[in-house]
Amino acid sequence: MKKKEPVSTAKRTIDLDLYNQFLESDAGIITSHVFGEEGLKTIFIPSQQNEGVNQKLILQNTNVYIHRVLDAIEPSIAACEKDTRPGRLGIPQVRFDSTAQVGTLLMSGDRLRAQAQSNFSTVKANVCFYSGKWQYELHLESKGVMQLGWSMSLGEFSPESGVGDTVYSYSFDGNRVRKWNLVTSEYGEPWQVGDVIGCTIDLDVGNMHFYRNGRDLGEAFSFIPLGPGCVYYPAISLAFEEKLQANFGSTPFKYPISPYLPAQQPPTGAVLRAEKLFHWFQRITTANQSRPKEKTETQSSLKQSFAATVLLFSEVLMTHLVNLLGKVYVIEACLVPFLHKIANESPDNQGLPGGGRTLWRFNFFCDVLRLFLEPDDLKELIQALCKCLLQQFNQTPDSLDYPKQIAVLKVLSDICQNNYMRRILLKQQGFLKMSVPEFMDLKQMDTQALKHIVVRTWWGPMNKETLTAVDEEKRNSYLLCCWTITSKTLELQKQQESFLKLLLTESDGDTINEATSRLHFLHTFRLFLKDNHVSGLVSFLWNNQNIEPTPLPVALSYFYCLMNVLIELWKKEYMWETPHVSLTVFFDGSVDYFSLDRLGGVLSHLITTFRAPLAEELGENHRILTEPPPQPPTQPQGLQIQVTTGVDGGSGVASQLTRWFSVGPVQQQAEPPPTVEVVPRNISSLTSLMELLDGIILLYHLAAHKQLYKVSTLRDDMDKYIQTIDEAKARLKLAQDSCPEAAAEIETSIRAMERKVDEQARIGMAWVRGTVYTEERRNKLVWLLEAILETLKRASKKGDLFAFVPDFYLESMVEICTALRNYFSPTAPLEEINGINKILTQVAEFLVNLLADIRVVNLASKDTIIEALAGFVAKKVTMDCLEKMPVYSQDKFIRMLLKPYDNRPWGQTNWILMRMWQGCGFAFRYKKSPHLSRKLGPRTPSSESGLLIHQSFEPCPSEKFQWLIAKILYNDQEMAAEFLNSVLKQLNWSFSEFISMMQEIQNLSKRPERVIIDARQLKICATCFDFVISLLRVVEMICTICLPVFTDSSREGTENLLDRLSQLLSQILLRVTSPTGCFTHVISLEVPDLDSIDQFPVLSAVVGVIVALLAEDLKEPEKTVMSPAIKSLLYEPAFQLNTFKYVLGKTGKDDQENFSLANYPQAVSAEELDTVKKVVSLLTNQQTRMSEVSEVDEEELCPICCAMPLAVTFMPCHHRSCKSCITHHLMDCKNCFFCKTAINSVVSNDGKLLFDATASAHKVTDLHPL
Repeated sequence: MKKKEPVSTAKRTIDLDLYNQFLESDAGIITSHVFGEEGLKTIFIPSQQNEGVNQKLILQNTNVYIHRVLDAIEPSIAACEKDTRPGRLGIPQVRFDSTAQVGTLLMSGDRLRAQAQSNFSTVKANVCFYSGKWQYELHLESKGVMQLGWSMSLGEFSPESGVGDTVYSYSFDGNRVRKWNLVTSEYGEPWQVGDVIGCTIDLDVGNMHFYRNGRDLGEAFSFIPLGPGCVYYPAISLAFEEKLQANFGSTPFKYPISPYLPAQQPPTGAVLRAEKLFHWFQRITTANQSRPKEKTETQSSLKQSFAATVLLFSEVLMTHLVNLLGKVYVIEACLVPFLHKIANESPDNQGLPGGGRTLWRFNFFCDVLRLFLEPDDLKELIQALCKCLLQQFNQTPDSLDYPKQIAVLKVLSDICQNNYMRRILLKQQGFLKMSVPEFMDLKQMDTQALKHIVVRTWWGPMNKETLTAVDEEKRNSYLLCCWTITSKTLELQKQQESFLKLLLTESDGDTINEATSRLHFLHTFRLFLKDNHVSGLVSFLWNNQNIEPTPLPVALSYFYCLMNVLIELWKKEYMWETPHVSLTVFFDGSVDYFSLDRLGGVLSHLITTFRAPLAEELGENHRILTEPPPQPPTQPQGLQIQVTTGVDGGSGVASQLTRWFSVGPVQQQAEPPPTVEVVPRNISSLTSLMELLDGIILLYHLAAHKQLYKVSTLRDDMDKYIQTIDEAKARLKLAQDSCPEAAAEIETSIRAMERKVDEQARIGMAWVRGTVYTEERRNKLVWLLEAILETLKRASKKGDLFAFVPDFYLESMVEICTALRNYFSPTAPLEEINGINKILTQVAEFLVNLLADIRVVNLASKDTIIEALAGFVAKKVTMDCLEKMPVYSQDKFIRMLLKPYDNRPWGQTNWILMRMWQGCGFAFRYKKSPHLSRKLGPRTPSSESGLLIHQSFEPCPSEKFQWLIAKILYNDQEMAAEFLNSVLKQLNWSFSEFISMMQEIQNLSKRPERVIIDARQLKICATCFDFVISLLRVVEMICTICLPVFTDSSREGTENLLDRLSQLLSQILLRVTSPTGCFTHVISLEVPDLDSIDQFPVLSAVVGVIVALLAEDLKEPEKTVMSPAIKSLLYEPAFQLNTFKYVLGKTGKDDQENFSLANYPQAVSAEELDTVKKVVSLLTNQQTRMSEVSEVDEEELCPICCAMPLAVTFMPCHHRSCKSCITHHLMDCKNCFFCKTAINSVVSNDGKLLFDATASAHKVTDLHPL
């Protein structure tokens, strides 16, 4: 062996000098700072050819050193990919086993996300366990019925029995708060959307535990079977539409439970290596701090040289890191914490948007990714990163500080401050269409944590004047808790809005090469709206597509975030311009309205019809006029994205960064999310804000309003409980002395209901008060209402082009009025809004002007207008707004209401007239019919109905409109006759339909076998009854305020109208008061869906009409001359005085106590009862006088009615009848009663010609001499 020659002193000196030279170089500074002394020994090896510092050799040595360090880390990456842990059977990658599936489940491509599409769907995992301690997690995306747990190999399931329903399976259900193993018992606590449910099994001891967000719910099962043949599979069962995401260990557990092991072996080797590399990356971002001070302050060229050297070392690190970033586990376990760390270490001294921080380190790392990754790989990495961040964001918050959610939004904001990274995100449809809305969600915090915040509850009246000092203190304490929720959530909302503002940046593009971020956002936002519109259509038309609507709570939060950002941008950029959308946007083709209807009809028809005004507005050569209008697609373009976890992969970077960004449940592999390339457009900032406003209005219509209504039902349910508690307490006072046992049961029921209401007030209503129905959010809706109104007003001035306005503008305006009036109030009262009366008056005036606008062709829009006006008369504050309209608008409004009901929807119109009278009629001062408070026993909550006729409102009569109705009817005889004829016609139809359905129900109830009546039939029956009541009340109003339209013989048609009315009133009295009739029988059945049907509302309405008809006669009861009203009643064959006496509690036969208006003292005043008695006395006296008159020979009586004398003769057949019968007959038929000969004329007994068929202009409303 050759002896090694000693190194000379000169050589050592050179080496030492070279070493010092290396340490002073940029490479040496970086090496020393990043890798330390140990790294220097390996990295610094002088070149034999060149005695100077060789940077290329140093980089090569750095690469060798990193290899050596990473290879020394245990365990190896290969060892982790082979799961050989004892107690486990199956392949390394754990998934749901589609071959072990019962029912229909939609699964993602990685078979980790499942959504049930059948009654009860069950699936097991593809691995099992026989010993050891194991865990897996389930992230809930819904909160319905789900049974989650474990199943043995012998467990067999069906669509009716799932996990836990058999002896060989065990499960927990947080919806019903129970555990299941063939039998069930109470266990755990309720879960909510966003919860992470941990399922653990100890096969050494033989027990199972379940965890909710890391909190142990206690031992669920013990002494489970162990030993040979006993293996346990993770298993879940989901009810229809329930969905969740499983994590068996492919990503880090959110709440790992020691000493339980994940079902899938985590890539520990890859994680340890990635952590080391990220540690070096963090050091390299601060390498500049190790430079001598004199170097850091020298010329910029030296700084650029140092930065270049840093990038070279970063490239070496990225060479090793890129393969590790192909694993999702590494991204979530290492990359996300690294980004959090370098973002939080950035100094706060610059006041930049999106967090106000200088992000040198963060931007440096983004630049490294951009420089050393392929564009496609970088896109996939960013997608995977966003999914990891979204999973963190969607966890249920346990604090109002929202630490996880705010941290995620800060990282996203930091990423979006980098222009290149922001463009990558904006070009991905999945990010803007699905991820961004979820990042805007204001998630309800954990219910258990919320209970600690809302310590005291209050669910009594909010009016201070009616409270005691103790109650007021409780109320104030509760409202303070709600305010705390509001103030604490503002920080999260501010961070969300800062993130959105970055996405709406307008200064990063041009009109030729690259569209701005705002244009990218607007384009994809439109696609988002389109998908939500399509998903709301009939789903079975496109059952092969996977378009899921955005959850309503998410959509509402997204809506408010967009609103806040839009208002801020509008004030900043165009504060002098009133917020509105230009009419041009609706027809110039710049915005895609897909298949949405327009006020004037179909778009293609409008373009053809109004070509001239379009050409004047846009120019003859505009593409809208030269190209055929776009046709809506026959099927929506759904996305089907394959989801993988990147556990396997080849050696290349592209194969490592697998395409796994999920946008929804799928059944088969498909292409990755499409990249959107938006064509630059030369539009102003104002136009872009208008397009954003247009999209926000559509979002409100599609989803936000629905969620506001849904939340309002929580308060309505509480009100029902509170009302039931008050009624129960009233019954308790009556039962304490008479029936102690019943009193004890009532007390138990009261305590149970109070606990329920207390829970709703604490974890439900407190959150709603603090986050949904707040004053700030209410004011945002007012701003949007003004913007819509301004848009419609400006569009209406454009003539025929107004027809191009999308119908959702009108619907959104009406919906916002409804939300402010019914949903926010009384939590955030409408009356407290500054200037709301002026705004609503303008809305009402605009709607009234649209009633007869020929430009509105869409039938749904016409219905929307009348429904909106019906909503205005529902409450006093909005009724006052109608009364404040200009006089000409009021006159137009009433004339539209008084048009005949024939050939048009009349239910809402009649209800409007009824509301103008409610509070003035006979016993018509109630909000809800008093008979409902007299019914005892359990009640089934009625389903919500969109019809206002089914809802209860406080009376708010309008004397102003009553006077206007009377004036119009009195002065316009033709309108009065046509209107009243149509009202009586609809009254006859409604009561006939109602009675026929009541008879059918009576027949079904008498069958010996059990019969189930269709709920829809019951609803129709109740609706017909409500129509009868409202029509009777309108007739009562007209009889009271304008009686001559029925009794003035000088007016054409009054005798016919009075006779028809008397006939209808007599028929109603006869049917309702009959003790053996169908009405009495069905009422005695106490059918829950027919609670509104009772004798009181209909009889009080009939009595009100009769009292109004006889008002003049009651002033002169001794008058011998019979008035037209009395004559019409008493000569009506169907009228029986006993049926009218029925309302006073006496039948005509045996004076037995029966129904009586006197039983309702709160609804019927003593004065009204005295008036009824006077009417009975008046009719009795007049009937007595009639009987004293010599009887008419039967041969002289009308053969049709057998009551009135013969008065007219038909020509040419000479048959005879009374005047009333032939008048009614000629309205529908012109042939003789008896011989069917065509009637040419009708002549009275004194020879006057009453009807001539040859006079075509003659109207058969009443027979008057021609």
